[in-house]
Parts: sequence; C-alpha cells; structure tokens
Amino acid sequence: MAILLTLMWASSAVSQVPPPPVPEDQTAILETLKTAYDRKDVPLYESVLRDDVVVTIDNEVTARSKTEWLSQFGRKLSADGIIMSVKNAYQSTGRMLTIEYFNSTESFRTQTRDCCWRYDAVQYSIKENKISAISILSGGDVSRQ
Repeated sequence: MAILLTLMWASSAVSQVPPPPVPEDQTAILETLKTAYDRKDVPLYESVLRDDVVVTIDNEVTARSKTEWLSQFGRKLSADGIIMSVKNAYQSTGRMLTIEYFNSTESFRTQTRDCCWRYDAVQYSIKENKISAISILSGGDVSRQ
C-alpha cells in the first residue's frame, strides 16, 4: 500500500512540473512582430523572417520565400487605414501561436478604417533565431460595436 501511495504521489508531482522557459531570442521575435504591426513597419517585420520562409494559409502554400511573402503581406501591413494587432496565445521552444487581428473583412484595399475586424490563428516556427514557417488558419470576422 505504501508503495502504491508513493507511486501515485510521484506521478502527480511529475505532472505538475512547469514547461521550460521560452528562449529570450524567441520572446524578442514576438516583441518585434508586435512592434512591426503597431508601427506598420515592413522592414522591421522582414528582419525576423528567414529568406526561405514558407507560408501556408488554410493549409495551402501561398509563399515559399521572404520576397514572395512580403510581396503579398507587406502591402497589407503597410496599407493606410488598416490597423493590425498581434496577441500572444502560446509559446514553446521553436513555436509561437498567436491570434492576429486586422480591421478588414474583405480586401484590405476596399474596407474603411472603422468597419470590421478579422482574426486569424497563426503559428510561427522558429529556426536559428528567425521565423522559418508561418501557418495561418483563417478565423473569421467580428463586427465592431
């Protein structure tokens, strides 16, 4: 009986060990993303991407390089009248999951500043202190009240 209680205590103690801390350089990448979104700063955003970054949207590859991705996303990030925001949802070594918001329900070129908000779940994979992959799952639209 004592052995059983000891094993039960040991297994519950192991399950309560907190995850390892997120590496500082990864936290810096997240802060850079937040700042780039706040400032609409494409060169700052570009600074955290690997040249060979692969981007998928809803499981379909949309870009296979930093240049290709920036030709799409850079226009959206720098567009006048669009507000973008990154919220950290979860981090582990080599991965970051975020919720990203921007105020456009259709094309970022046609929506007005106070229309609606769209949100996406985004997973960033980190390799050698840079973002190596971005997986975007389209969330939906939220009317602004």
